[in-house]
Amino acid sequence: MIKITIDNVDYNIPSEWSDVKLSQYEKWFECDIKEKEDEIAFVSNVSGIDLNLLKTLPLSFYNDLVDIIGFSLKDANMLPKSNIIIDGIQYSINSRNELTLDEWVDTEAVLKGNDNKLSSVLAIVCRPTGEIYNSNRLSERIELYKNITMDKLFPLFSFFLTLKEQYQKIMNTCLMVQEVTNQLHLHIENLVKNGGGISRLQNWRMIIFKKWITFSNSKLLKYLTSFLIRLISKKQKKNNKSLKNN
Repeated sequence: MIKITIDNVDYNIPSEWSDVKLSQYEKWFECDIKEKEDEIAFVSNVSGIDLNLLKTLPLSFYNDLVDIIGFSLKDANMLPKSNIIIDGIQYSINSRNELTLDEWVDTEAVLKGNDNKLSSVLAIVCRPTGEIYNSNRLSERIELYKNITMDKLFPLFSFFLTLKEQYQKIMNTCLMVQEVTNQLHLHIENLVKNGGGISRLQNWRMIIFKKWITFSNSKLLKYLTSFLIRLISKKQKKNNKSLKNN
């Protein structure tokens, strides 16, 4: 934090992420800088210096100010973490189980709003380890997260980003799996139409199916959570029984 005095008024200018609380970050994290005016407004928000006052200051001062808050214009590359210690209590993001209906409804409402998006989402999904969600605690938790600095919270946001990337990989892999499955069905249909190996069709279907399951699992296991892996295993057993009955 760097202290600057302008017209007998002191301003504490953040110079690194440990100087920025979530309550401050939420005011400008969605700023879209396209023009010079956008940049000036962004610098005003980060520094806490009134926009009109900032415009009256020397250009050299403005450039020095941009250098100080330059960290905020760069990506915060921090290793993802699914938990954080606050006042000696571990708060964790539950990444293995799906959201409850209450969590989902409240999260959707928060994302549609304009204020407190980040602190509200954290208050909903990052709770003391093992605690069941209770919306009555939401306001208290929002204020709790608002007062935490970004150097401690970015690992949680990185974790969310990692989940998003994994989800996208899962979707891409599923599309690829579906495409190859369609090709498999086409090959089997052509085999039947051409009259080749009909007497051995059941054995061929089992061989192809087992090879296909092995291939699919090798792709999906790279990305899926334990819940999805268990789901695939159940479907695989069901399909095996279905093929044996054909």
